[in-house]
Amino acid sequence: MPITLMAHDMVIGLSFEMEYSAARDTLLSRGFICKAPGSMVFLDKAGDSRVELAFTGQKPRLKCVSITIKGKDADELEDTALQMLSGFHGDDFDYDQEMREAWWKLDEFHFLNAAVGEDESSYVIFYGDIREEELNPY
Repeated sequence: MPITLMAHDMVIGLSFEMEYSAARDTLLSRGFICKAPGSMVFLDKAGDSRVELAFTGQKPRLKCVSITIKGKDADELEDTALQMLSGFHGDDFDYDQEMREAWWKLDEFHFLNAAVGEDESSYVIFYGDIREEELNPY
């Protein structure tokens, strides 16, 4: 199995194991702004979406990505996000109705967790690597 999964592993155009400069350039090309030079946090121009990157290794490679989307209607955010994620990653996912949380197993090491934020006004999409437990909030 190759180190990277495919050209774009994530809905936002990023791939696991990307270098920072490639991830930054991808986000900038999609209209995001780097919060500060060299920052791991990117915001869209409207301030409705936030992307946070996590890198590890001697030659730092992208391991985890957290995407937060703000909105007024949690149900609408969730419906739209699940439809988008299912279209990109497929319908084979687990869902906890009570927690309003979905999980995809992307491959042997990578997963996707998506849920309505605690404040009910955001939706959080987290791409993670099970080998990097300290980076995973779940």
